[in-house]
Amino acid sequence: MNYTPQYNCKGKVFIEFIVERDGRLSNIRIVKGLNNCNEYNNEAERVIRSMPRWIPAKHLGKNVRFKMILPVEFE
Repeated sequence: MNYTPQYNCKGKVFIEFIVERDGRLSNIRIVKGLNNCNEYNNEAERVIRSMPRWIPAKHLGKNVRFKMILPVEFE
């Protein structure tokens, strides 16, 4: 069976992750993806996983973990 990816998907994929104290990203997961467009959902997750370290949040001068939800838009 031949599989043809769908290239007519549009919308936003919402990815949730935690920025650790050292800037690494962890607990990466798709909160809301595009229906019937798994290629796009997987690509959004791949892009987030391949990001360099972030600058962590600070509270009272110390690095702290924080949760983030980032929308990735496809047109």
